[in-house]
Amino acid sequence: MNKTVTLQLKCIYCGESFMDPSHKVDGYPGIKLKARTGDITGIVWLSSVLGSPKFESEVEFTKKVVARFSCPNCSAELTSTQTCDMCGALMARFKLSDGGKVRVCCRSGCKNVWLEL
Repeated sequence: MNKTVTLQLKCIYCGESFMDPSHKVDGYPGIKLKARTGDITGIVWLSSVLGSPKFESEVEFTKKVVARFSCPNCSAELTSTQTCDMCGALMARFKLSDGGKVRVCCRSGCKNVWLEL
């Protein structure tokens, strides 16, 4: 039996939820964030399915681009100085709604996710 694990994330600074039930990705509420790469900024919705590289965006980002993420509520920078051990890009930090922390790679297409429970 195949089980889907979804993550419910919130801001590490203001504590507001990133979950957007009005915008689904992979059939589940998307994780709504601000994303910036170069001079392009827009809203992205990451999949809340653990390990899924799918996302949707208001603006078009090229494949393999490394974005910087911030909170759509308080605008705090979520991208950390930690790097992905799979591709070398920076990682973004989030809180799990039920406790714990999550880091995800900021490179589109990279599936690296760290859970700290």
